[in-house]
Amino acid sequence: MENRPMSPKREARVMISEDVLREAETIGVDLSEAVEDTLLAVLREKRAAQWRAENRESIDSYNAHIERNGCFGGEFRTF
Repeated sequence: MENRPMSPKREARVMISEDVLREAETIGVDLSEAVEDTLLAVLREKRAAQWRAENRESIDSYNAHIERNGCFGGEFRTF
């Protein structure tokens, strides 16, 4: 996945369905790695959503500018 944080590991208690846990163990899923990878993905998406919300006004303003004036340098594009 992405680079893992280098901070020390800390024990965390999670509740997981017995069936899901049994199957994960059977096929050799590293539970700690899977949880950390999934949590990193959730954090990345939440941060992105927060950034979009915080910058919504600027994004909308920029998009309106592009609609009115076109993209900077657009007349030179060959694609």
